[in-house]
Amino acid sequence: MKREVQHKVNGAIRTDIQYYHRIVAVALVSTPFPIPLGLRFQKDGEGEVPCALALLQDLVGQLGRRFLDLLVGDALYLQAPFVKEVEGLGLDWAFT
Repeated sequence: MKREVQHKVNGAIRTDIQYYHRIVAVALVSTPFPIPLGLRFQKDGEGEVPCALALLQDLVGQLGRRFLDLLVGDALYLQAPFVKEVEGLGLDWAFT
């Protein structure tokens, strides 16, 4: 993805193009060392929550439920449409 950023250079405002990536990841955290199960790069204009849902749908479709029994996340994910989709995948959840 890319975005314009402004910053001061020698006292003058300068606009540059910044190239960056944003990803969401799912990891097993029930082991001494977290094991990544999957990651997905966000598409331009896509939010983190829809990106995470797409990753979860892919993982449940490819791996089944054997690695996913409880989804833990931060409060960003505590949105009714996301919770409904997560429950539709048969996952329990805890968001703080």
